[in-house]
Amino acid sequence: MIELYIIIILVIIIVLTLKKSKYDKSNYKKESGNGFFGVMMDKGKYGEYLSFNILEKIKGEHRILTNVYLPKENGETTEIDLIYLHETGIYVLESKNYSGWIFGDEKSKYWMQTLKNGQKEKFYNPIKQNNTHIKYLIKLLKVDEKLVKSIIVFSERCIIKKMEVHSENVKVINRYTLNKTIEKLISNSSKVFAAGEIIELYYELKSYTCVSKDVKENHIKQIKEKQNLKCNSMNLGLIEKEDIKSKNSDREIIDNVEEIKLVEKEINNENEIVEKQDKVTLDINRNDVCIGNLVTRKIREKLDESGGHASIKLFRGDSCEISYDLNKNGLVSPKIPVPDQLTWEAFNAAVEVVINNGGKAPKGSARSKGARLGNDKLPMNSVEGYVAHKVHGVKEGQSAFGPGFVIFAILDWAGICNNEKGFLTIKPSFLMELEESKNEKKSI
Repeated sequence: MIELYIIIILVIIIVLTLKKSKYDKSNYKKESGNGFFGVMMDKGKYGEYLSFNILEKIKGEHRILTNVYLPKENGETTEIDLIYLHETGIYVLESKNYSGWIFGDEKSKYWMQTLKNGQKEKFYNPIKQNNTHIKYLIKLLKVDEKLVKSIIVFSERCIIKKMEVHSENVKVINRYTLNKTIEKLISNSSKVFAAGEIIELYYELKSYTCVSKDVKENHIKQIKEKQNLKCNSMNLGLIEKEDIKSKNSDREIIDNVEEIKLVEKEINNENEIVEKQDKVTLDINRNDVCIGNLVTRKIREKLDESGGHASIKLFRGDSCEISYDLNKNGLVSPKIPVPDQLTWEAFNAAVEVVINNGGKAPKGSARSKGARLGNDKLPMNSVEGYVAHKVHGVKEGQSAFGPGFVIFAILDWAGICNNEKGFLTIKPSFLMELEESKNEKKSI
């Protein structure tokens, strides 16, 4: 008998090890930051993981984001379970981990869940809930609402017994039909986003994922405060979502206690990555793709085309001469008399901070009067601030030399960033090259 138990335990360990290995390599883990056991032991997260895997296999240029916390005009946040950015449009998924029979229609405020024991529970219409998500998504991305589809995904454990939906861009389904549903929508839609546009949308939303512990806790607090306005007691097994109609609130309401528990559990399970969450976590990881190598290569290739010397245009309109330094460890320019300011490391750091800021970073103004690292003229997350700190060892509160205006112009000239007023933004074409480099490295 003891030997049988040992065999069973070994089998379980082997199965878990294989599953964990597969999960750790998944793109879902990279996007969500969720740990293996936290996902496997949480039905809600596990459902999102399954949906993510289904979406990932659908053909066509796409990107997927999970648990996106979008800001509302009253300072609150609204959380989207999954966003599927495809060349045919934007698909917003609301995941429901229910069992039993589900009854509802698009216009009703509440839907009904009937369990096996005959117990009935009503919950807020998830179509209306997702409409709120879509409202703030459209506001943020500034896209046509016709390009956005609402997909309500119930688990395989329930039966959608009776459902009336009339809007073409709204679907209510079980997860096992997700693939066919999305593919049918895609086949009936024309291509509206180019690959570069999808990448731009992805990085615009990326900074709203993998959020800090404080953001999640505030989200829970907002939910509970909203419920206290409508419920005199929290002893109910179900918390209904009520419409709050005012200038500074929307109709998003929680359907049951499960959402609060889900976010609270997410916080508890992610303590090990809280430090990483203070900054946007990108799919492009420096361990997977050497950003620096690509930045250096593009600048060198561009300069070599001009015989090792070039005249580039600065943001204010005048010209700037650049060439290699003596050891080809970087560049030199008459505009920058201080040595070692245009090293490859400086360019790499500049691109790194832009990507770490979600594809757009403030330039900073090291040459402004009173500029000190960490103040409003030279923030730590600005390009000049980050380069000064990482490359030149400038500490917070200290002043720094400002070679940024030349660095910005060179990165624009080399096709890596856009040199805009006050900001440096990443070029979609450069991101595509990074993605290609990443895929090439994986295939090696």
